[in-house]
Amino acid sequence: MNNAPTLPFKVLNATSRIFAALLMAWCTAAGNCAQQPSADQTIPTVRVRSQLVVLNPVVLRSDGTPVRNLPQSAFTVYENGVPQTIRHFELPSTTSKAAVLPKKDKLGRVDWGNAAETILVLDGLNTPFDEVAYARNQMSRYLKAQPDMLSVPTTIIGLTSRGFKAIAPLTRDRAVLLKALDSQKGTLPEALLMNDLLRQFTLSLAALQQIALSGSGESGSKEIIWMGRSFPNVDMHTSTSHQTEVLHHAVQSTVDLLLKARATVYVIDTTPQSSPEEVDERLRLNEDADHTGPAKDPFLYGFTFKSFVENTGGRYFFGRNDLSQEIRESLDQGEDFYTISYIPNTPISDGEYRKIDVRVDAPDLIVQSRQGYYASDMEPAATSIGVQRFDLYEAVNSRMEYTGVSAVIQSCAIDKAAQQITCKALVANQSISVGEDGESGSVVAVLAALDEKNQSITNSVKDFKLKLNPTESTSGQSATALTLTLPLKSDTRMLRLVVRDSSGRIGSADLSLPPQH
Repeated sequence: MNNAPTLPFKVLNATSRIFAALLMAWCTAAGNCAQQPSADQTIPTVRVRSQLVVLNPVVLRSDGTPVRNLPQSAFTVYENGVPQTIRHFELPSTTSKAAVLPKKDKLGRVDWGNAAETILVLDGLNTPFDEVAYARNQMSRYLKAQPDMLSVPTTIIGLTSRGFKAIAPLTRDRAVLLKALDSQKGTLPEALLMNDLLRQFTLSLAALQQIALSGSGESGSKEIIWMGRSFPNVDMHTSTSHQTEVLHHAVQSTVDLLLKARATVYVIDTTPQSSPEEVDERLRLNEDADHTGPAKDPFLYGFTFKSFVENTGGRYFFGRNDLSQEIRESLDQGEDFYTISYIPNTPISDGEYRKIDVRVDAPDLIVQSRQGYYASDMEPAATSIGVQRFDLYEAVNSRMEYTGVSAVIQSCAIDKAAQQITCKALVANQSISVGEDGESGSVVAVLAALDEKNQSITNSVKDFKLKLNPTESTSGQSATALTLTLPLKSDTRMLRLVVRDSSGRIGSADLSLPPQH
């Protein structure tokens, strides 16, 4: 075990790994920025290693009602125009649902199994204050119309100019979600008012990446319902080659993380426009550009959130007549998906965009599915230590629940004489990726102290090498103990543990502490 430095909180100051890289690119062009951390001089990307592609298409009639009983023979999947062999197929009716009472793993953590999850995002970063208030009201209206126990576990994420935070934990308890939403205070969209498009774009993209990372390793699908005006457009035709490269890699990594997490994005745009065409025009960006490449990469020259959402298999809802109904419609579509998987029949080449086209044999039906991904045979773990630190920083500060690694804080001892806290944590061996030797694994763990406002005030980071037993059965699951020490601060109210394994999966755990005197 080797001591690692603390997370670069003071340097980053509530920015993201994407923001740091993009800021460097834009500032270099302007020539008026202070020196920024290099993050080992690598562009932050996370790619999909496995060649298995899993899709969750939804089939709709012209009136928008779902079709749930098509056989596998009705589907054809094309990648870059070439038909693919379907390896696995499931009807919507066989998709796993959340248990009435969720299971718990060997460490006592809630395990939702293969259940789908809903992530409600309240976008106060890109959206005017009055529209955010309306969106919050409509989200509350939707929740009040649901039964006391929701059909799928749901969480609420808030996005502001200061970053993103978990407003409510992942739960099926409607009362918990409503209470958390009611206590949420409105904030002015500082970045929007200042026309800080770079910060709007990068913080929004970082939120999507962390949402995907929070559930990485789970097999259930995730429906991200984004309420607000969404990202600003980015036109790269007038940018430098380095700016274009950084932006493109940031988009690539986000697309691949969402694919790996089986996440689909739906946007409910709160813009009070008179017609969908006006909103569509605002979001359109060089759609007729002469894209190059065999698959016509849709993000080669710019970015619009509308095209990004459609690429994930989601839908962009316009207008603000009844947002609560649009939430319901988004979730209905998300719960009626088929599961199709295939292995591309052509070799994967690093970074190439692969266009996906899912078709059914009935011309009057509409297929809504992921439109493409960036192929890579690289390891999914970030190749840079700096990128790992950024991921850990975001996980600590977002307060989101990360479930990719099963971890708990077992006990903590306070030594007032030494002014430190020593905690023993446990990580489930079977949740850790096994190394090339088939017996060991590695994790980076951070223990952070948070004050009563959930702001991080100190932290410590350690690298651990673990001895694993991958042949051990689930019933005999074992765990490895990690010991971390933290300076004792009188205003500490919460300890947060974040663990990241070599594959990039992240787990988190929290422990409340009494006031220190």
